[in-house]
Amino acid sequence: MSYVVHYCKNKKCNNAWTDLDITNAKTIPPQWKYCKECCKSLGIEFDSQTYKSKLSDERKSKLRNNLLNYRKQKQAKEKT
Repeated sequence: MSYVVHYCKNKKCNNAWTDLDITNAKTIPPQWKYCKECCKSLGIEFDSQTYKSKLSDERKSKLRNNLLNYRKQKQAKEKT
């Protein structure tokens, strides 16, 4: 088994973790997965992510809105 360091797909997130290399690391480092924290905020299951997820435009929009709301909440907490 091979392992690779993943960086979160969310460009504003700086999380990285070691995971199984299921794609033979086509990009170094891979950035096709969300970290567990971003998954939680987006409402998706971390382990259900696949390399070539085909999400509907409606689902993409919902995920984008959830992420924006999460960022706003996080910034509000940081200001207090």
